[in-house]
Amino acid sequence: MGSYWWHFVRHWLVAGNAHGLHSPFVYHLYTTVLRPKTETLASPTLWSWLADLGLTQNWTNVIARLLAYWQPATIQIFGQSGQETINTYPPALDELEQKTRQMIIIIDGKGAETQAQLNKVEPGTCILIIKPYGTTANQNLWQQLVRSNSMTATVNMFWIGLAFPRSKQAKESFVLR
Repeated sequence: MGSYWWHFVRHWLVAGNAHGLHSPFVYHLYTTVLRPKTETLASPTLWSWLADLGLTQNWTNVIARLLAYWQPATIQIFGQSGQETINTYPPALDELEQKTRQMIIIIDGKGAETQAQLNKVEPGTCILIIKPYGTTANQNLWQQLVRSNSMTATVNMFWIGLAFPRSKQAKESFVLR
């Protein structure tokens, strides 16, 4: 776990905020969902399973806001106990790419089904890794996502990592507080 603290220190030394964002998509995501100036109406009680992710209340609220913003039709959770699928909203179409939105939440990055699912991710998907530096498997999976040509926007907030396969965006990786 020594590398965990190294990643933590390194993250806070290089992490930026909204002032350094030049991607309109990530800027909007950061200022309205991840770090809004005023709390939005997303309630973590709508998704009772969020409490089981092992995060602080602050990060649980961030994920609840992300779910309310993204409005995925399905959520696939990959954890230590295997894969679970939750149908949440009626299918919401992404206006730009006309794909059904989905969210993939990865708690434990080891497992063949996680890799298989990530190989067929389409635009309109939000991949969320809980504690991308918590385990070696999560670190390896996060680095694969950052290097992947299909993931054009990645957002590293240390406690959570987000990856988006957006067809209309240049490849960029962001390290944010």
